[in-house]
Amino acid sequence: MKHGCSLSVLYFLLHIDGFFVCDSNSNFVLVKLDLYQVDAFASKIFEGNPAAVIPLDQWLSKEVMQFIAQENNLSETAFFCKSSNEFNIRWFTPNREVKLCGHATLAAAFSIFNFYNNKSDKIAFKSLSVMLYVKKRR
Repeated sequence: MKHGCSLSVLYFLLHIDGFFVCDSNSNFVLVKLDLYQVDAFASKIFEGNPAAVIPLDQWLSKEVMQFIAQENNLSETAFFCKSSNEFNIRWFTPNREVKLCGHATLAAAFSIFNFYNNKSDKIAFKSLSVMLYVKKRR
């Protein structure tokens, strides 16, 4: 049996100019990143299941990602990093890291398909628990 779902999403882009993070040498470092808030399974804005999506060039510490998720105060915040042929992904609630989150994965895929010059119609996500694949419908 083949399973699938139709994903309608709306988004707004919030760009964080930067915030300071304490590095391993106790120095404060300015970090700049993009944050997308995507409403999955929505037909209009402010409906559906929202998730924050933060693309990274390299992983932030688990503690910093947890603080960002707490600040977002959404059910999940997805962080992803591009590796050779896939994207590594991690999800955080305001309280802890979780092993899997469907709507935040779809929100991350939406962001990659629409904002990151992704030429493929399929994305592979490697998480701490499982490989996930999202295919874009034409």
